[in-house]
Amino acid sequence: MKMQAVFTLIIAMVFLTPCFAQEESAAQMEKIEKLMKPGEFHELLKQFVGTWTADVKIWMEPNAPPVVTKGQADFKLIFDGRFLYGDFLGEFMGTPFKGINIMGYDNGKQEFFSIWIDNSNTGVLSSSGSYDAETKKYRFFAEMFDPVSGQTLELREEAYFASKDEYISITYAKLKDGEEFKNMEMKYTRVK
Repeated sequence: MKMQAVFTLIIAMVFLTPCFAQEESAAQMEKIEKLMKPGEFHELLKQFVGTWTADVKIWMEPNAPPVVTKGQADFKLIFDGRFLYGDFLGEFMGTPFKGINIMGYDNGKQEFFSIWIDNSNTGVLSSSGSYDAETKKYRFFAEMFDPVSGQTLELREEAYFASKDEYISITYAKLKDGEEFKNMEMKYTRVK
């Protein structure tokens, strides 16, 4: 009798294990499919779509007067709304300036990210952050190599929509002593 019970248990394990594995695989596939699809945070990217003018102020060091310049940015959604792609054209200290930004929300990490490259250096500025639904503000953090000092700078960005057609981004850089200073302010105004 004991031998029959053991045999029955072995048969059950052999035939039922694939069923449990299929259920586990189906659950995993469902989770993967959910992570692949744009969600509620991707909806926020739609508010950036359009053409914007930008008034830019850049502080090279604390207490110094800002360098003031202008630019234009064009933002569009790519890959079925998964990412926001932006082209930025402007001028910096008399030199043409071009930058590209890709912003998105990583469902797996549950955070926003931004990648920036431009024609003024060979590095990539990669930042990650969050959106506070209560204050309606984005907050990003990044590290950037400063070629002048040879040091890595910590950056913090706070950004928000002042209105449907006005977007403000303020970046702070952390000094060696841990103090922050306002490094850049960009005021975008939608033109279409």
